[in-house]
Amino acid sequence: MSDLTDSPRIEGLDDLEDTLNELGLRFLAVVETADIDAVKAFVESEDPPVFFQDPESGWSALHVAAMVESPELIQYLIEQGAIWNAGGIQSPWCSIVL
Repeated sequence: MSDLTDSPRIEGLDDLEDTLNELGLRFLAVVETADIDAVKAFVESEDPPVFFQDPESGWSALHVAAMVESPELIQYLIEQGAIWNAGGIQSPWCSIVL
């Protein structure tokens, strides 16, 4: 069996990862405003990955919605496919209590 670390990278994968990270971070910033209409508009226009977790902090949009104490945002994000029981990057356990 070959070692995956020796496998060639798929061309354009780094650019895609950068794009998704940028979009995901912008999404978290919009969620942080706690403006449900702005979040809905962003989701409709930009189609961000609602499952995104900040690579540095491990925070997801659900973490941010909980931080700004918005049950409406939490419900909306779950309806859009946010993963409510995902383990964090730093921790394998779910850190959101609904």
